[in-house]
Amino acid sequence: MVYTIYIMKIRFANLSINNLILNKFDDNKFHKRQNITNKIYSDEGIYYVVSDKIYKYNIHDEPCIKTTFTVNGKEYKIIIDKSSETKERWLSQIPFNHVCIQQELTKIKYQPHSIVSCILEKINGAVYDFYFETFEDVDNYSVIEDISSFLSEIYLC
Repeated sequence: MVYTIYIMKIRFANLSINNLILNKFDDNKFHKRQNITNKIYSDEGIYYVVSDKIYKYNIHDEPCIKTTFTVNGKEYKIIIDKSSETKERWLSQIPFNHVCIQQELTKIKYQPHSIVSCILEKINGAVYDFYFETFEDVDNYSVIEDISSFLSEIYLC
């Protein structure tokens, strides 16, 4: 079975991971879901280990869109990435030359059915990436409201 994942990623170009107040996510008001994934990188592609099965993923790169996003009167530079991933066939073996990385991905929402997720990606317990995901347009009022709320809670300006 082949399927494609279309999720827009929104990154803030001028926000540093070092300025995040991560312990704010320990509050019970957030809905969190953690997922630990083993990713395998090789010259032949990217593979994910899911339920003890190996799947090849293809990245369909799209040009990033650079624009601005205003939160509480302050303007931020954002990068919108609409690239997609296609999960392909199940494999019984991986290429000989490869690197395996265990990644912890935490999706955080205000409400279980929110249209925006705040994503923290960790390797070896250290946050190395921080962004927002949504299926909606960045100009959507709910997207603006959720991102603004997250930033006012977790980011030291």
